[in-house]
Amino acid sequence: MRRLLPVVALASCVTACVAPSTVDGVTDPALARLVARDAELQGQRDPLGVWEDGAPAIPASIGKESRDGWAAEDAVLLGDLEALDAERLDASDRISRAMLARDVADRLAAHRFGAHQIPFVSDSGFHTSLAGMGDRVRLEDTEDLERYLARLERIPSLVDEHVANLRDGLARGCTAPQLIVRGFLEQVRVHTEGDPEGLGWWRPFEDLPEVVSAEALEGDLERARSAVLAARDSFRALAEFTEDELLPGALTSLACS
Repeated sequence: MRRLLPVVALASCVTACVAPSTVDGVTDPALARLVARDAELQGQRDPLGVWEDGAPAIPASIGKESRDGWAAEDAVLLGDLEALDAERLDASDRISRAMLARDVADRLAAHRFGAHQIPFVSDSGFHTSLAGMGDRVRLEDTEDLERYLARLERIPSLVDEHVANLRDGLARGCTAPQLIVRGFLEQVRVHTEGDPEGLGWWRPFEDLPEVVSAEALEGDLERARSAVLAARDSFRALAEFTEDELLPGALTSLACS
């Protein structure tokens, strides 16, 4: 996603419960409401569930029904942004409005052209985001633990959804080049071997505070081991699909953009 100006980038962290007047840097109330709405929509679309305190960790599906619904929401949001009278906005708000409108328009274009069918580039993608979860989490209390476990348990079904999208792309000739797919395969394989304690997903459990100690939460740690094993096995299935189907069917040509 394009890096937005600080006003809009900060707004992307605002949750649905935040009043529009608290969107830093946005002085126009109507624009503030739209910035807050965009943040709310983005939070609802998190395939791993919202992590913010007080928000439920409800994961979003990335299937066709969800994507079509997101596009409809974005179309309404873009229309509302374009309907704002830019002449009455101050200079900062005009820039924020233009950048947010461009970002929403980019999301609509990605939906129209099926960008979800190529969910990775040469060095990153859904696989690196999932594999790196353990590096971005510190478990401070039992609520953090429950949220992290729920995210771990979401990985296999999310990988399955991505594989389905990749297969749809293969069917219409929409793939990354083989050169990129080979790198993707190697990145996935890194996370397919070893015991749970040796995989990156286990790192948050290595330094637990007393409130979530291993002795007090032995059952949760067994649940964590099962979840990490399931995540590892889903990456094994992803690697097998990539080697057997995606790589042979991927485009052999390269292009610059």
